[in-house]
Amino acid sequence: MRLLLLFSLCLSLTACDTTLWRYRIPTPSMEPTLEEGEAFWVRLFKPGTQPLRHGEVVVFGIESLPDVRYVKRIVAMGGDRVAFRNDTLFLNGVPQEEPYVNQEHPFVSLRGKATWPARVNFEETVVPEGHVFLMGDNRHDSEDSRHFGAVQYRWVTGKLIE
Repeated sequence: MRLLLLFSLCLSLTACDTTLWRYRIPTPSMEPTLEEGEAFWVRLFKPGTQPLRHGEVVVFGIESLPDVRYVKRIVAMGGDRVAFRNDTLFLNGVPQEEPYVNQEHPFVSLRGKATWPARVNFEETVVPEGHVFLMGDNRHDSEDSRHFGAVQYRWVTGKLIE
C-alpha cells in the first residue's frame, strides 16, 4: 500500500513538472528563517514554468557558478526599483517592513571575508525584465544579488515549502 501511495505521489509530481527535494542550508545567510545546517523541503520545477512572487524563498543558480545552488528571498522583480540603505530595503521608493530579517549582527564577516558597507548598501537600481533580485534574510552575512547582480528567471529552479 505504501509503495503504491509513494508511486502515485511521484507520478503526480512528475505530471506537474514538479519534484520535492530535501535541502540542507550550508550557511547562516537565511537566518533566522532557516538556521545554518537546517534541512527543509523545496519544490523543484522546470525553469520558467512557475510564477514567482515577492517574498518567496527560492533555490537558484548563477551563470558564473552553474553547479552551485543558493537559497535566498525574492525582494524585487523585473521592472522594480530596489535600493538598500542603513539596514532598510526600499522597493519602488517605499521602505519595506521585513519582520523575517536578522538585524542582530551588523557588519559581521561574510564567510571569513570583510563585509564592507559599500557591499551592504547600494543605491537604487532597476531590476531588468526577466530577472529577480535576491537577498538573504541575514543581510550582513549573505552573498546575494548585491554581489552577483539580478538573476534571470531561468536560473530559479525551486521554492521553499512552508
